[in-house]
Amino acid sequence: MFALAAGIGIGRFAHTPILPVMLSEGAVTAAGAGFLTSANYIGYFARAMAVTFLMPRESTRRWLALALGLNAISLAAISWPCSYAQLEGLRLIVGAAGALIMVLATQLAIDAP
Repeated sequence: MFALAAGIGIGRFAHTPILPVMLSEGAVTAAGAGFLTSANYIGYFARAMAVTFLMPRESTRRWLALALGLNAISLAAISWPCSYAQLEGLRLIVGAAGALIMVLATQLAIDAP
């Protein structure tokens, strides 16, 4: 439950409250904000598809821990001054990590006795 809250709740929706600030400061344009959101969804979709078909089930806990760490690091990195391209890459990583968390945490919950 906490993994899903971190990966989906924070990872996916942390962008929403900071977007108006980014727009008002001129860090991104409206079109750029749309591309940032799209990068997150592309990462989310690509990783969800990859983990569904390629992830070995015996290493679920280890991959979940790595995804949670990647999610936290990439979210923290978004707050640092960076270029638009770096910001877009970070949103892609956050989306991929969030999808990995969603699939793996759900799998662990299903497999729990």
